[in-house]
Amino acid sequence: MYDKLGIDPGEKPIALEDLPNLTVPEDLAAVEDLIDTLQECRESAETELRIRHRHGMRHRCVVAEPLLDSKGLPVKPRFLVQDVTRGRRRERSMARVQAQAVRQEERALEQQRVSDHLQAVILSAEELARLGGDFFKARRLGEDKVLPAVGDAMGHGLAAAGLVLQLRAGPAGPA
Repeated sequence: MYDKLGIDPGEKPIALEDLPNLTVPEDLAAVEDLIDTLQECRESAETELRIRHRHGMRHRCVVAEPLLDSKGLPVKPRFLVQDVTRGRRRERSMARVQAQAVRQEERALEQQRVSDHLQAVILSAEELARLGGDFFKARRLGEDKVLPAVGDAMGHGLAAAGLVLQLRAGPAGPA
């Protein structure tokens, strides 16, 4: 018990009132609740505390019950203390790994979004690249005459298609 609480075994027994001096300040409320439950409510209690140990901070699961006299008054507490430090370290490590996995997933989703956008742009450009600069048009000029128009704008893609539109509009004017 002394080792679990970080106390030299040669020291005097630990009084219940000394327990707050062993814990980290953030856990004082839990210690006070434990003491109150044992002394005032005269019930067993369970809590987890962080103890300032000679080897650093340690996590301890504490189960305690009051030993009562014949009148039902608490005489002394009985404690069972378990070191759960290793488990808490594993939990923190797993939380870090999980947070890292979430960040990697977010990056992968962003990369996928960019990839999908680029793919849409490139495929659209490929479809436009198939547009050619060749054209033909025939206009009827009266009953027995036809105006054929054949052209070839140099290149492919949007620029060539735009030039073809201009050239096709030319023969439509005189007709």
